[in-house]
Formats: sequence, structure tokens, C-alpha cells
Amino acid sequence: MNKSFVVIGGGITGVTTAYALAQRGHSVTLIERNRYAAMETSFANGGQLSASNAEVWNCWATVYKGMKWIFKKEAPLLVNMKPSWHKLSWFAEFIASSPRYESNTIATAKLAIQARDHLFAWAQQENIDFDLKKEGILHIYRDKAGFDHAAKVSTLLAAGGLTRRMSVFLMTKPNLSRADSVWIDSALPALQNSTEKTGISGRIAYGR
Repeated sequence: MNKSFVVIGGGITGVTTAYALAQRGHSVTLIERNRYAAMETSFANGGQLSASNAEVWNCWATVYKGMKWIFKKEAPLLVNMKPSWHKLSWFAEFIASSPRYESNTIATAKLAIQARDHLFAWAQQENIDFDLKKEGILHIYRDKAGFDHAAKVSTLLAAGGLTRRMSVFLMTKPNLSRADSVWIDSALPALQNSTEKTGISGRIAYGR
């Protein structure tokens, strides 16, 4: 039975929701207050159709980082410290989810893979011409602690179905196949040299 839907907001969530409903044969009206869709979408995101950033933020490490970032203007996450009940309840829910960090990360990885496959399929089905590259994503770490944490996260993502191309700690001799070495060096020529020049402690590559 076909139904009529009204979707408010022409961002990525609104547009994809409206599209999915229309694909199922429903009548959809999309309402957006701006002249074009996605005009209030973040201009700072990387524009990636990837699943490799599926680690959830609900962990104590993020809380500690957030406390340090509060007083930094260049911080990647800015928080308005003006108190409100909504904000306090949100922080409480955020912290309360921390014990489920691992299971939530695995579940998010599974969802991210499904979402990525949907977007790839839609782009192909609608013949959308854009600068799509499926060459993988290279994550770079400049200290051992960051790399070790990323290795643990990679284990969780793998449990969710996100395969890793390789991981290596560069303070020792890289144990790479020739194919992996060629792929990484062609992806980022600056990494062809040793850590003495780059100051890089580790790198992890994902299929995408």
C-alpha cells in the first residue's frame, strides 16, 4: 500500500530518506528552507563514501580529550559551555553509553558498510557523475600510543566486517608485501622515506 510522506530537511539524511521512500513507490514531498539541498551540510567533512571511521565517540578517552579541547580555539570539537537541561541530559546519555563502546563500534561498522553499499548502488543506478575513487584510505599516526589505539579499533572494525589491507608499526622494519608497498607509496609518495624524515610512527590502510 502506497503512502504519502513529508520529509523536512534537504540534507544528506533527508534526501536519502526521501529517495528510499520514493524507490519503494511512496509519494514523497521534501521540504527545505534554503534554495538548494545540502546548503547547511558541514563544509568541513572529507566527502568520503567510506566506512573506516565507524569508531563511536562514546568512550572515556573522548571525554578526556573534550575537556582539553574546551579551552582551545583550534580544537576539532567546540562546545558551547552555556548550561541547559538538554545539553546536560545529552552529556549524561553520552557518558552512560561508554560501557557499550566496543559493541556499539562493531554495530556501527556493520551499519556503515551497509550505508556505503547503498550509496554506491544508488550512484550507479542514477548514473551520478562525481569524482569517486575506490583506492582505499590511509590513516597516519605520529606517535605509538595513537597507532596502538588505532590497531585496537581496527580489530573492532574487522569484527564488524571492515577488512584491513595492512597495518605496520614503522619503528621496526616494515613487513609488507610488494603489492602493499607499491599501493601505499603510490597513494602518498611522501611516505616512501623512513620515519626519520616523516616523523610517522605508523600507518593503517583500509580498502575504503
